[in-house]
Amino acid sequence: MVRWARLVGTAFLAAAAGFGVGYATRAGPVPASRRPAAVEQVLRALDAVALDRRGGAAALEAALAAVPSDASLDAASREDVALARLVSAGAPEPLWAFASGAPPSPARARALLWIAQRGEGDDARRRARDLFRARHPDAWPVADGGLR
Repeated sequence: MVRWARLVGTAFLAAAAGFGVGYATRAGPVPASRRPAAVEQVLRALDAVALDRRGGAAALEAALAAVPSDASLDAASREDVALARLVSAGAPEPLWAFASGAPPSPARARALLWIAQRGEGDDARRRARDLFRARHPDAWPVADGGLR
């Protein structure tokens, strides 16, 4: 009987130790986005423009005006802001140069999707779709024959 009590006690202590170590080494809460708030506002305004929401262009201009200097942003945030500035300017050639540039990045993928959906002319939309498919074959817009 003493052996079973010792075995159960040892198992309980091991479980408690495992819980304690797991609890002590758990990751803290992860924020929804590691982007600066101003860059997040720019991307939301860009989405509003893409969805043709009323006031989207004005919201994009206001969000771009509120972004701090590029020197204070990380590389990914600088690219997001650059994309928004190019969309806001409405010039298709610089937007294509940005989208097709190297190295591929989330902002450049977003630019390709923008051109594929809203580009001027069938040829521009087709080139953007083809380049997006080539660069991101496993992305959700390509899955199941999407991005037509």
